[in-house]
Amino acid sequence: MSARDLEVQLTDDHIRRLASCRPVEAIVELVWNAFDSGATEIDVRLIENGLGGVQSVEITDNGDGINYESIDLTFGDLGRSLKARQKTNSRGIPMHGCRGEGRFRAYSLGQRVQWETVTITGQRYTIRGEHAKAKKFEISEPVLEDALSKGTSFVAENIFNVPIAIPSREALADRLSSTFAHRLLGDPKVKLSLNGDAIDPQKLIAHKDTTVIQSPHGEILTNVVIWKSGKKKELYWCDASENARDHEDVKLASDFPFSIYVSTKAIDDAIEANMLGIKDMAGLSDLRRIAVNHARGVLSEYTDDRGSKIIEGLKDKGVYPYSIPPVGEVQLITRGVFDACAAKIFSSVKAVSSAPKDTQWLTLRLLRNAIERSPEEMGKILRELFGATDEQISDLYKLLERTTLSGLISTGKLVGDRLDFLSGLRQIVLSDEYRKVVKERSELHKIIEKECWVFGEGFSLGTSDETLDSVLSYHRSILHHGEDTIDIEVDSERYAKTIPDLVLGSQYKLEDERLLHLVVELKRPSVSISFDQKTQIERYASEVSSDANFDKDRTSWVFYVISSKIDKRISDDYLGKGPSDKGQLPTSSSNMKIFVKTWGQLLQDAHTRMAFLKDKLDMRSTRDDGIEYLSKKFPAIMEKIEDRKDTAKQIVHKKSGIIMDGLMPNEAIKNAGDRSHI
Repeated sequence: MSARDLEVQLTDDHIRRLASCRPVEAIVELVWNAFDSGATEIDVRLIENGLGGVQSVEITDNGDGINYESIDLTFGDLGRSLKARQKTNSRGIPMHGCRGEGRFRAYSLGQRVQWETVTITGQRYTIRGEHAKAKKFEISEPVLEDALSKGTSFVAENIFNVPIAIPSREALADRLSSTFAHRLLGDPKVKLSLNGDAIDPQKLIAHKDTTVIQSPHGEILTNVVIWKSGKKKELYWCDASENARDHEDVKLASDFPFSIYVSTKAIDDAIEANMLGIKDMAGLSDLRRIAVNHARGVLSEYTDDRGSKIIEGLKDKGVYPYSIPPVGEVQLITRGVFDACAAKIFSSVKAVSSAPKDTQWLTLRLLRNAIERSPEEMGKILRELFGATDEQISDLYKLLERTTLSGLISTGKLVGDRLDFLSGLRQIVLSDEYRKVVKERSELHKIIEKECWVFGEGFSLGTSDETLDSVLSYHRSILHHGEDTIDIEVDSERYAKTIPDLVLGSQYKLEDERLLHLVVELKRPSVSISFDQKTQIERYASEVSSDANFDKDRTSWVFYVISSKIDKRISDDYLGKGPSDKGQLPTSSSNMKIFVKTWGQLLQDAHTRMAFLKDKLDMRSTRDDGIEYLSKKFPAIMEKIEDRKDTAKQIVHKKSGIIMDGLMPNEAIKNAGDRSHI
């Protein structure tokens, strides 16, 4: 019996576009064709060669076959498939395809394709095609056969010339599960297998949510399926019968693979209108937004629930590193992020979840320490201890990025450190046991220069403990920003003793584009600010304001002199009393302010700036916390201060004139706080 050729009227470009689709899309399309033929059993096979490579793709089904009488329409007319008129198959299920593009997509699987079919009337015949002559199909003459063997077998061969690789068996099983989940779950008679292994979406589903959403575009049936494994994050556009018609990737942050199935009559209407593509449908972006927002909530709820179960399991096992409930916002959020990270690690890093109990105990304590102190260390811990992949570690960091942990912990630690610093500073400048033994230049100065925020958030250390010419050079360099160098002639003899302890340069411009600088003279805590100190700070201000190298229109200055006490005559007669000029000395310059402050006022100002965060984060700092902070940050300085403090304590004033350790009591106290070298 002779065969005949069937030629399709189609441009080469159109064929090339269809034949260059991804192989997995072609397989999916051919499986849909099998379902449309009324098949209840479909088997996809990747036939491997001796080297483990795929040499052919086979798809067999028990459907109604390809009707020979309508073959001219079925294979010969692209865009007007018989299924577009038929609407439902022999089982009464709505058709999926309607354009007849599947046969050309098959060329992405191999250079030669063949369909061998037996119809419900018992006609057996073969359809063959070659990519090189894609417009023509060879149709054999039908022969009669037992109709009980109805169905179609498809094979694609010579796949070595296919530009895109055939998917792995695992990847294909994953795609078949997600694409045909609704069909397989909704129709128990239907069976789909891959190389003989049943595709059972139910076994792969971790969670499923079905919700009907009312939208401006009509009723939307949204199914969100969270899978147990895989990487897919996708959305399927389905018709009203829940047949997946098209799909797309979704950019939605999630720790779990998921598929969103959006079923709406609007898809049927688009198909009925013979629209070129569902993604061209009006209102699609609104439908996508509604579905994705709903899925985001489902995923968030599932993540929280799953994480809670993992954490409860860790507690029951006795490896959870916290024993008491969190207190305050920082602890609450830190604990929440620890739980999220622990749940993520135990659900994705098998080496951790399957590790012995003592190893899990250690891991969680290392994790706690990393989160509370240095979140970036978590990746190093997981990589070195358990061989976690870069992708797993990247996922963990993405989880952290989606929380407020990094910023909150950084803020919490910053606030905690500052509160401790203020507590410690209060002790060494105001308490009797410390203030008499602290040295101004070599100790107090060195401590303050590392904590310049106490004068204001915008200041950073410029120059420290330099003669005034260095101070002027510093400010000139800031103003000129790399312009030609201008030498500043300074009478060294005149200024030799004009040494402000700290010069703090502003890190920002004022709204009027001026630069603000702060000059601070720290006085020994035991020194009261008298006329001498007032005169000294006024001299600083006068020399700077009269220097020709500073543009008065672009530069503003704030000068401070700070100690524990202010002479009553200075306070009563010279310092401002109002809320805006409290503690300010009068000056004749508009670009300069001079303040006289006590340590108590400075500390109170700093506490006031931090009051909101302190209360919000529910943080407190004690005297001991403050001294401990200073001892850790300034060990050498605090060791000397503590030694002199202890020396002073050892002197017992039983009666005047008794020598202790070779010194008279008053002399010992004096030498303990000796500042003759200052």
